Amino acid sequence: MSHNHAPVTLVADVGGTNTRLALATAGHVEQASIMRFANQDAYSLQSVITRYLKDTNFPRPVAACVAIAGPVENGTGRLTNLNWQITDQDLHDITGTRHVSVINDLQAQAHALDDLPPGSCETLLGVKSGITGTKLVIGIGTGCNAALALTTNTGVTVSASETGHIAMPVRSQSDLDLALFLRQIYGFASVENVLSGSGLENLYSWHARQAPHSPPISAQKIMAAMADRSDPAAVQAVQSAIQILAYLCADLALVHLPFGGVYLVGGVARALAPYLSEFGFDTNFQDMGRFKAFMSRFSISLVTDDYAALIGCAKAIASVPR
Repeated sequence: MSHNHAPVTLVADVGGTNTRLALATAGHVEQASIMRFANQDAYSLQSVITRYLKDTNFPRPVAACVAIAGPVENGTGRLTNLNWQITDQDLHDITGTRHVSVINDLQAQAHALDDLPPGSCETLLGVKSGITGTKLVIGIGTGCNAALALTTNTGVTVSASETGHIAMPVRSQSDLDLALFLRQIYGFASVENVLSGSGLENLYSWHARQAPHSPPISAQKIMAAMADRSDPAAVQAVQSAIQILAYLCADLALVHLPFGGVYLVGGVARALAPYLSEFGFDTNFQDMGRFKAFMSRFSISLVTDDYAALIGCAKAIASVPR
């Protein structure tokens, strides 16, 4: 990338497992600047950002936007699945710029939707609508969350949420039995307890009838067993995850009316995608009683770009007045 022309913005996508950093110019992420760090190799997010700026020969940013997988309040973001936090003041201290923003990672994903590179979005259900209309992003990875993108004549507004921590959908006796099983372990059966990397592990434990505190089988091993059908409990876990995902998508679609489409993001969402049709995702999504026909108004797509949140950070900070 060129180091001497347009001013650059530091953008970061901080998940529970990895942190991705890059520089953006004029709202576009410079591909050559993208770097990924494993969180387990660092002691704080501040140290990761400092290392990135120090170890690369990039110009000093004039703005910085960090998207974090956790709640953000009054300029402070706290990771839900890792004991890290970062504030606007931290970003200012590290980068030297006062034009800073800490946002939720799903907000960043939602900001990116209108600017994704060609081929980075795959339609799973329905007919993909135009770019107008409310859009809903549902992220399933290390954790789970959702965010809404509202397009108005002044631009895109994205509200934050902690959807992953609401109660899991219960539509049957077996769902209720699962919820009670999870409640024994966590005190509350949340969406994230069933739709996330650890959620897949919980579903496997449930179907394998493991003791609540048995060592979990990793999500990666569960998906590998799904691929070669070597373990019935793994197949059942994936089937349950897809059914619950369909219920969650349907509930949120009726809450928010995202006629601009529902977009699935995250590593677990991408891992589940090849099996959606086999395990009746569409049927379960439309199974909303007298609103069954209405559900066909919503398209569902999969975002396959691993760096979409970086694009969203660049768009989000560009829209904040200096």
